Amino acid sequence: QAVARISNCLRLWQADLIHAFLPGPSILGGIAARIARVAVIVGSRRSMPSFYRANRSRLSSHVDTLAFYLADVTLGNSVAVTEEMKLFGCPPRKCRTILNGVDTARFHPDLPTSFKQEMGWRNDEIVLGMIANFRPCKRHCDFLQAAVILLSKHPHLRFVMMGAESGTRAQI
Repeated sequence: QAVARISNCLRLWQADLIHAFLPGPSILGGIAARIARVAVIVGSRRSMPSFYRANRSRLSSHVDTLAFYLADVTLGNSVAVTEEMKLFGCPPRKCRTILNGVDTARFHPDLPTSFKQEMGWRNDEIVLGMIANFRPCKRHCDFLQAAVILLSKHPHLRFVMMGAESGTRAQI
């Protein structure tokens, strides 16, 4: 029913392009867009297929692979996601990476230093941070490993992680 309703809407709107985010919408949207003869179908993934397929059925994984083929292009938001999409069935010619953007007008080195003061850090210390929900796929462990390496060579660095608790904060 969902596919039929979506394809009817796409025909009614005379859509030329559909961009579906995440596996479920990419599956439904891809099928509906092909039925409605939409000219361009873009799918997107925001996490590693090994993570989001881990607790799914084999059928679900096969249908997700079908969505890779239905799309004209599937975008990953990191090189790691894009490379893993290829391993999980996305044809390499259909895989691209568009990194998440950062608003450099809002986030730049000249921001007020009140955070450093609140943390008891000096203004000349450099702060590196990670903002992500505490879930295994966010790879906080990699951030920590990098912090250990960097801190041994650059003792003036400070590190901070922020994000909603989703099961791994205590471990990290």
